[in-house]
Amino acid sequence: ILSSVKKENLRDGDIILLHDLYPATADAIEKIIPYLQKKGYELMTVSELMAGKQVSLEAGKVYYSGREGGE
Repeated sequence: ILSSVKKENLRDGDIILLHDLYPATADAIEKIIPYLQKKGYELMTVSELMAGKQVSLEAGKVYYSGREGGE
């Protein structure tokens, strides 16, 4: 999972979904969070991200990022 995150061309506003339904994901979070913080990323909820980007969330709509046109 960490390798997948490292391969992504992450940019401001991107969303990385990490559900703790699977033990491997929960374990990977312990490595992913420090990696992203070291790279200078700020971690927040999707609601916080969208509020900061002044995007109003709509029920039932799928969002892939907080970047312009991120639907």
